[in-house]
Amino acid sequence: DKTIVLNRVLMHMMDIEHHQVLFSDGFVDLNPTSLEYYDKKLEKIFYHPQLKEIELGNFASIILRSKQMLEDDEKYFEHSKIITREWFEIAALIQDMPNANLLFMDTRVNGEDYMVILKLNYKIAPCMVQEVDEEGHEVMRISQRQSVPSKSQNVEEAICVNTETNQVFIIEKKFMIDGKMDYYLNAQYLKGEPKMTDKEKIRIMEKSIQKVDRQYRINEFEPSVLIKQALTDCVVENKEVKPAEIAAKIFERDYGAQEECLEMMADLGVGEEDVVELTDSVEKMARCKLVTDTDIEVILSVDDYLSQNHVRKVVNEDGSIS
Repeated sequence: DKTIVLNRVLMHMMDIEHHQVLFSDGFVDLNPTSLEYYDKKLEKIFYHPQLKEIELGNFASIILRSKQMLEDDEKYFEHSKIITREWFEIAALIQDMPNANLLFMDTRVNGEDYMVILKLNYKIAPCMVQEVDEEGHEVMRISQRQSVPSKSQNVEEAICVNTETNQVFIIEKKFMIDGKMDYYLNAQYLKGEPKMTDKEKIRIMEKSIQKVDRQYRINEFEPSVLIKQALTDCVVENKEVKPAEIAAKIFERDYGAQEECLEMMADLGVGEEDVVELTDSVEKMARCKLVTDTDIEVILSVDDYLSQNHVRKVVNEDGSIS
């Protein structure tokens, strides 16, 4: 679990509709209600499945500005306005870009300082408006109201700068760009080199293990079930989750298969020292699903399946499993 502590928040507004930026001259009042909202948003950012790291040089402007903002209040205002203006100039050129608030959040995560820049895209919802017509009669009409996302809604765009390690993490949203849906935040603004997400590393591990297993047929049980068991064991035993170690364990009975799988993973960018964080709960990873030829789904625990408790597998003459 991450320990996330919010210290200060500064908010500016991108008024895309009227092509202007509205700057604040003071920090947001952190009362219990607003603090609950911001804390929830920070939690959603740092546990977001699409939060990915990008590689920027140590002298990238977003890193240098973030460092100075945390060191000096005057720089906090100065650099936040520059970043807002730069981001606005790019966002304003994109089709269907909504108005947004840009929050600059002085945050500590597990004892390390972060500048978190959260873009809250306004949501449009229909509402009833009461008016008086030319004859003095009260009438109701349907209008549209813009509002910031609720605390429970997902985070769509954010930049997180670890000012101690110079790491930069982002969450991106696709918009219509040049006739197709695409990302813009990194490609047009930050211009960093994307690093593989933990989810992508897990996917590479799964596909590599499945491919090698189809060739060697070493284990009695399906790779997906063995992977779930290995991931669950890491969490329960509070161990680091290293995809290469999990692959090595699954193929520990065959050195050739093990080496082929590890080499395949390395070629795809997942090395022996890579460590990932899991977003799925232990309860979810500890379950597996069986589907019969009549499309009946049976859900049971991984332990029960591997120990053949409450279930029995029979390999038929034609190779099918009953």
